Amino acid sequence: MSVIPSHSSTSVPIHRITCNGMPLPATSQLIALDTTQAIDRIGTATLRFVAVAADRTWDDLLREVPLGAMLEIALGHGAQADTVFIGTVHAHRLLLADGGAPEIVLDAATPSAFSAASDDVTLTAQYGATLRALDVERSLDDAGAIRLQGQAILAGTARALPGNRLALQGVADAFGGTYYIDAVHHHVDREGWMSRFDVRADAR
Repeated sequence: MSVIPSHSSTSVPIHRITCNGMPLPATSQLIALDTTQAIDRIGTATLRFVAVAADRTWDDLLREVPLGAMLEIALGHGAQADTVFIGTVHAHRLLLADGGAPEIVLDAATPSAFSAASDDVTLTAQYGATLRALDVERSLDDAGAIRLQGQAILAGTARALPGNRLALQGVADAFGGTYYIDAVHHHVDREGWMSRFDVRADAR
């Protein structure tokens, strides 16, 4: 099972994870992490670790990230990493599967619901470049107006927050333009870092 490198390179995102202000050791064997922030909802984070390493035990990790600990996650590229999550660890899970490596999963949540960030901030995504995938539906609402909503997947970025705007370029005119971001989901694994936005817009 591949472990996410904790160092920076041109193709691999960096991550910085601290617990109660102390960085997790590089030997923590992180294999995946997910965070979610959405307007008027509690933010969440899930981190998956290989449960056993040559120089560590399951209990080493649980001592380093105890229940109730303050967890901070920063993501970025190069030397720059921005905080995408701050919250409290509320659960430890042990996953055992026949033929698979044991894993420890840590679940955390923010202390309060997220309030919308400024809608003056707009991130631009170009299909074929930073915009990796798009699933947007055009439909009529109850009043007969056209609404657009769905998800946009971008190369990993911590620059956008729920409440900001996302301008889509390089897509069909009926689906292009500026969308409002309702939620931001970050996923990091050995394949890299992707940011998924839940978006909506009125027809132009």
